Formats: sequence, structure tokens, C-alpha cells
Amino acid sequence: MRKFRTSKRRGPLPTRYVLLLSIAFFTVTTIISIVIIDEGIKPTLMRYAESEMKKIASYVTNEAIKDHVSGGKNSKLDTIDPRELAATQSEIENQITRQFKEVEEGDITSLEEISNDGMLGKKKKSEPEIFSVPLGKVTNIALLGNMGPDIPVTFQMVGDVESSNIKVKKEEYGINNAFFYIYVEIKIKMQVIIPFASDVITYTHDVPLAMGNYNGDVPQFYNGNGGGAQPLIELPKNTK
Repeated sequence: MRKFRTSKRRGPLPTRYVLLLSIAFFTVTTIISIVIIDEGIKPTLMRYAESEMKKIASYVTNEAIKDHVSGGKNSKLDTIDPRELAATQSEIENQITRQFKEVEEGDITSLEEISNDGMLGKKKKSEPEIFSVPLGKVTNIALLGNMGPDIPVTFQMVGDVESSNIKVKKEEYGINNAFFYIYVEIKIKMQVIIPFASDVITYTHDVPLAMGNYNGDVPQFYNGNGGGAQPLIELPKNTK
């Protein structure tokens, strides 16, 4: 008769092997989860940081305009001095550059209005981040908006403030009247930095150098439709 050997049943794995396998499995799954979450959150976080930096750029630019440009729809513009326009343009660019350098170093005292809104929080000059974003805010869920660790956001200016040649817009109205809007287009390049990612954005803005109404002389003849018909209104000439 053939003899059959009975195989010995193996016992459970030793505890140390189970522990090592569990640690390895947990480590691998954690790393994979972090990579997946990071790739999903990073674009949203970057878009939010870029949006907030553009708000800062808009605020700094508008403050410089208010400090150096006067005039409006109700002001009168008689003469235009190119030297004054060039000086105003230089002053605005220098103020924008100076305030951005201060913000870049962490000094946000010049951004009082935005700071009071709570967007930037309280930062000291020694702290590198400009503002921080709660991780829960990128989920777009109201209940999680202020939850999670704060993600620091910093930035660096890329080059100087660039500006175009002086441009003029004219809006005619009434009889021989026009509103002039003299401006330059500025460009500010910023490198927005969040942990493990950065991106360069460009902020553009039309900066007025002068604006106002120019009232020309009232003509002797006026043809309302501008066509080739005979004048509709004839003003009497002054006789001495």
C-alpha cells in the first residue's frame, strides 16, 4: 500500500512579520494618498493664491493713482505738459515698486484696508509669508473653510514695473467738447510661491496720468448730423 504523508499545517505568521507588513502597507498607501491629494489640491490652492495676489496688486496700484492723479469727469483740461505726464508716470511706478518691495519682505503696513478685511492677518516684517490660506478653503465647503493647517503664500517681483507708451482716449460730446483720458498700461510680474509649487503671473492695469474736459470754441455753424446738408443752426456774429 502507498503511504501518504500528511503535511504539517503552518501556524500564523509571527507577530513581528505582521507588524512589518502592516507598517509597509500603511506607508505605501499613505504616500500614494498624499500624492493624489496634493495633485488635486495644488492647482486649486495656486489659483486662490494668484487671485489674492492680484487683489493686492490692484490695491497697491489704485493707491498710487489716488496719490498722484487728480481730475475726473467734472474737471477741466486746458493744457497738457509732457514733462508733467512723464514725472507723474515715474512717481506712480516708483511708489508701486516701493510698496511691492515692502510687501515682499513681509511688511504689510501699507495695505491697511486689505489687512482690516482679515485677508492678510497680522504679519511681522521678519516673517516671510505674505498671507496664509486654510487648507479647508480649497474644498469650497463652507463648514471646512477655516479648518486644516494654514498654507503660507509668498511672492517675488520678477523684474521692474513695465509700462507702455502714453496713450490717449477721447470721448466727444456736445458741440466741440471732448473728454480726454491720458494713460499708460503697466505690467507687474509676480512669482507666487506656495509649498512645493510656484507660478509666474502678470497683472496689467491702465494707469491714468491726466484726465479732464476740453471745451472748444462754439462754431458759427453747426450741423447736428455731420452730413452734407445745410447748417441747421447759425449763430449771429458779434459786431463791434
